[in-house]
Amino acid sequence: MASKVAVVTGANKGIGFSVVKGLCSKFNGVVYLTARNRERGLEAVNNLKSIGLSPEFHILDMMVNTQSTEYQK
Repeated sequence: MASKVAVVTGANKGIGFSVVKGLCSKFNGVVYLTARNRERGLEAVNNLKSIGLSPEFHILDMMVNTQSTEYQK
């Protein structure tokens, strides 16, 4: 298990996507790319994997309270 974890919300595009890209390049730990839409999130993960990066994906909608607590487990 990794000792450090980064979770980036809304990361399937824009600033969030860029943050995940940067973290995957420099962060010594697991980087989670999260998005409300599974298809768009997985597409973003595949784009990053195609350039040699390895983010993990998790669907996350902060408006749904039960999803935000899944990271506490």
